Amino acid sequence: MLKIKREVVTLPRWVQAWSADAQVLAEDQGGRFEWNVTAEGEMPGVPNLLRQLWFNLLTNGLKFSPEGGLIAMKVERTARGWRWELEDEGPGLPEVQLAHIFGRFVRYEQESEGKARRTGHGLGLAICRSIVELHDGRIHAENRTDRSGLRLVVELPAN
Repeated sequence: MLKIKREVVTLPRWVQAWSADAQVLAEDQGGRFEWNVTAEGEMPGVPNLLRQLWFNLLTNGLKFSPEGGLIAMKVERTARGWRWELEDEGPGLPEVQLAHIFGRFVRYEQESEGKARRTGHGLGLAICRSIVELHDGRIHAENRTDRSGLRLVVELPAN
């Protein structure tokens, strides 16, 4: 397995710095982005890989959300480390597909103006899974229960 050199990532400062670029990306894609970090603290990580992880997840959420849709990030401290959630307002996925979305070359069709079309190459979420695993974390997807949309959950260890 690939070894990475971790640095100390300080929250919420890291999210605040990243969110400035995330806001611009969301606006450029016709969406909105909000974030909330409920605790302060540190975690080990590679900042550039974490940026790539969250930009991949944000881009995916924007792709499937309606025009003007909100992508919301929530970060909280848990007994096991840090729990990061990213919620979109897209259609979500059938339960049977949720376990498979992090595989390589997995793509699902998206309705666009009455026509189904495939988007991307099916590597973005696989890359996300690899980055999370390099950080000794876990990632999974679930449908939102409060409305339509997908919630991506990343659990990463704390210092």
